[in-house]
Amino acid sequence: MEGREDVAGFIAEFAGTDRYVFDYLVEEVLQRQPETVREFLLETCFLDRLSGPLCDAVTGRSGSRETLDVLYRANLFLVPLDERCEWYRYHHLFADVLETQLDAAARDRLRALHRRASDWYEARGERTEAVRHALAAEDFERAAELIELAIFGMQRMRQELTIRTWMGTLPDAAVRRRPVLGIGLAGVLASVGEFEGLEERLREVERGFAAITAAGDTMPEGIAVADLAQLPRVPGLVELYRAALSQVRGDMAAGVRHAERVLELAPPDDHLARAAAASLLGIAYWSEGKLELARARWTEGRDGLMRAGHVADTLGASIALGDINLALGRLREAAHIFEYALEVSAAQRSPVLRGTADIHTGLALVLREQNDLEAARRHLLASAELGEGARLPQNPYRWWVADALLRQDEGDLDGARAVICVDTWRSHRSRN
Repeated sequence: MEGREDVAGFIAEFAGTDRYVFDYLVEEVLQRQPETVREFLLETCFLDRLSGPLCDAVTGRSGSRETLDVLYRANLFLVPLDERCEWYRYHHLFADVLETQLDAAARDRLRALHRRASDWYEARGERTEAVRHALAAEDFERAAELIELAIFGMQRMRQELTIRTWMGTLPDAAVRRRPVLGIGLAGVLASVGEFEGLEERLREVERGFAAITAAGDTMPEGIAVADLAQLPRVPGLVELYRAALSQVRGDMAAGVRHAERVLELAPPDDHLARAAAASLLGIAYWSEGKLELARARWTEGRDGLMRAGHVADTLGASIALGDINLALGRLREAAHIFEYALEVSAAQRSPVLRGTADIHTGLALVLREQNDLEAARRHLLASAELGEGARLPQNPYRWWVADALLRQDEGDLDGARAVICVDTWRSHRSRN
């Protein structure tokens, strides 16, 4: 830092490639280590976290736990991650320097080390880490297989963005030969609103499934399936995503046809596909003003999502179902639906589930209809306090409407008018 005027800026921008720290770490630290230690450091520098068993698997040698203990006691830029010192990480500056010391041969070997790390994590059920290392190793067939085995569970946990990132690294050819992975990716794309090219992908999945069906007991050449348990779900899921695509395009009639086809094709125990199809039918009936039919279908959808273990989606279905009951004047039933949804949300560990703020807003609307204005205001404030991460995109509109109606009932007509004007202006701005 000597001779620098902007010391704070220099510290903020400091990185492992900086000449000063680079020279110090290479000449005064790395080169002074025994050959076995230097080799260990270079073979493990790519790991985000280190343990004795993991390093044994990666390096192919035993005694890594003792090596880590020695490095830690020698203050060799090793940071413990737990109180028992079973897991460590390298200081990021030191890891940066170690990676710069890898020559071409070492970088080729690095792919093999990543594959070993992937195997180790997969054997312990840590599939996310296994996928990450398989992709880093450029072992794309293995990565595709691991993603196929993980994708449906990750969708349940709403980890679509992680899957989408993986798919950006994975060659498309590795996906196209796998109908189960392909239908999983179609679901991810639909969830994040990427409908461009979805129909083409669905046709490809259909062709792969048809080839498997025609081949009987043998897997046809050029087709691969890792998660055989998901294979019977494929036809129903193809129709499900076609139903969603039709509704996005505004073709409600086609959406209804495809959704009804899901209920014909999906196995009885495929609660997720059947629930999603019922919910899409509920949307179609709701848009046509057929509220009783919409209510019945949304009830099926919510209950099926709960059976499938998709708790976050259950909240979304509960919001729609509560709003329909509110529109039908079924205030007690609407209140019960929202209250149960809050219990479901509260039973989950942090962070607060997305949609929880919307449930508070819905309950405020019900309580306002029941003339319990004080309780309605409490739920509206609770909705606002939960913040953006706990709300769905439509909640701001519903919140402003509920606030305006409450202000009107409380006798604050000027405040109600001001809220509606703000809401109208914000809605206009978001559309433009």
